[in-house]
Amino acid sequence: MTVSSLYHHFPSKEALYDDVLDGIYKDNSNYWQDPIETKGDNWQEQLKNYISNFCHIIQSEPDFTQLIKREQLDADPKRMKKLVESVLSSEYLGFEELIKKANPHCDARIYVMTILGMALHYYETSKFRRYLPDYSPDMENPEIVAEQISNILIGGIAYRNGN
Repeated sequence: MTVSSLYHHFPSKEALYDDVLDGIYKDNSNYWQDPIETKGDNWQEQLKNYISNFCHIIQSEPDFTQLIKREQLDADPKRMKKLVESVLSSEYLGFEELIKKANPHCDARIYVMTILGMALHYYETSKFRRYLPDYSPDMENPEIVAEQISNILIGGIAYRNGN
């Protein structure tokens, strides 16, 4: 394809990039369209299951996860809105409902972003974590990672201010 024929279909580099993003988001929306299933009898089990599934997605789709991070850092409002609407919104709302069930007195929005940030950041550090003392390949296992994040959270997620 020549540059002139490319610009015939796309008026700018931004339009080309947006079209590429649309395709990537469509290809990856199957992971995110419906809230992650939260099986379990109580909110602790549901939280562990949610985090485990989220960690599996992050680990199995590192390029997509990196793209989300890149878009987050770029912070173009139009592309941020497209990312949220086409990929992340139902996932976010499902997790928010789970957090509200666990603690109706908390600001579930902050909890959700903090928990997602914990998992995302953990996998973002995978390149240098391998060189830390006492590294083990088990540290890459999404089940183990999810278990540890859940253990950190469960003690404090039901905290109610003033009680």
